[in-house]
Amino acid sequence: MDISKAKEFMIIDDYYENDYIIVSDSIEKVLERTNNSLTGVYGVIDTPDGEVLMTTDWSYSGEPIMMRRFLHKKFFINEFTTKEIIRL
Repeated sequence: MDISKAKEFMIIDDYYENDYIIVSDSIEKVLERTNNSLTGVYGVIDTPDGEVLMTTDWSYSGEPIMMRRFLHKKFFINEFTTKEIIRL
């Protein structure tokens, strides 16, 4: 799925950002923050069932894309209530 369909991006990677969930409206800011890695980066899209996180990866042509449905944003946020949310 085209990365431009994401309304925002979330980074959660316990190895790098132990105490934070990072949220950004820009994939460029996310890639800058993660040194061009998409590990732990999720795109958020609106669906009839609510906001859903999609996994991200690189396409064969080298562009970031969204791959598959991960889980609902609300559940994701509720699971990590001890983490601070930082907006880029």
